[in-house]
This record gives sequence, C-alpha cells and structure tokens, in this order.
Amino acid sequence: MNRLEQQSRQVTQRLPGKRIRPPAVKRDPVIAALIAKLPPDGGRFDRNLRVNWLRQVAMAFDGAYGVQHPIPIDAARELTITGREGAIVDIPNILTSKPTPIAAAAEPDEIRYFVDKEGFARKEPGNVRIRPFDVPPGETLEDEREGDDELDSIKWADGNWPPAAYPHPLTIAKA
Repeated sequence: MNRLEQQSRQVTQRLPGKRIRPPAVKRDPVIAALIAKLPPDGGRFDRNLRVNWLRQVAMAFDGAYGVQHPIPIDAARELTITGREGAIVDIPNILTSKPTPIAAAAEPDEIRYFVDKEGFARKEPGNVRIRPFDVPPGETLEDEREGDDELDSIKWADGNWPPAAYPHPLTIAKA
C-alpha cells in the first residue's frame, strides 16, 4: 500500500460515510514512458545509457512543464574513473577546459614571416600561407622575391590585399 492510499484510508476512517478521493495527478505520457524504460534492478545501464536517459528526461520535463531554466546534462563534467592500479584518474572536461597544445608553442624569436620567391606570404615554422593580420604589429616581413618589392603584389592566403587595407602598417625588408 503506497503513502497516498494510506492517507486516504486515514481520512476515510476519520469521516465515516464520506469517502474522499485523492487529488488527480497529472501524468505526462512521455515522462511515464521514460520511467518505464528504466532497466530492472541489476540490469545493464552503463554510463552512456544513463547520460542519454537523463538528457531525454530533462527534455521531457521541459516539454511537460515549460523551460524556466534549462538543465544541461554534461557527460564530461566531473568525470573520474578508476585506473588499473585502483587510483582515481581525473578526466579533463573537454567542453570547458582550455585545450592543451600537442606541441610546445614556438618562441616568438623562432617565428619568421616572409614572402617566398613566387610572391606568397608565409610563416615559418611550417611554411604556412598567411593573411595580413597574421603578421603581428612591429614584425618585419622578409622579402625573398627577385626585384619586386611592392606590397600590393604579395599573394596572401585569402587573396590580394591593397596595402591601404592592411590592419596595421607592415615593414618589408629584402632577405
């Protein structure tokens, strides 16, 4: 006998001859279906299934009762696992933590900005094509071209730019 039935019997015993019905409860069919989808005790309900189920329940509550404050179900938040030796290993939150670079960033004095012999603006290391705003203010653009030292003939990664459209003045020097 559940709690509601017990309360109903107590009220009925206090008021003989009058039966009081418990108030009707609004039951949303989507929420009821999600509750019915729960596996039996001891059944398979791994982490991914639980996270997906919780997301569905959160959406069902939003649909049934309106969204006042959304409740995000973040699978990566506060995740810890047990390692092989039994030590707890923290898993970084990929959604909010700052990404860790795979390789160490190059020192500023190791970066070289230049115009190659074909007129393409590039950056080393990597020999990557660049745009005018990739060159930091105050950096010198080394020019490897033969005879041509005009800024408006440089082939940038996103097309040709007239010098007046550069985000800041560029210094060019023969290599």
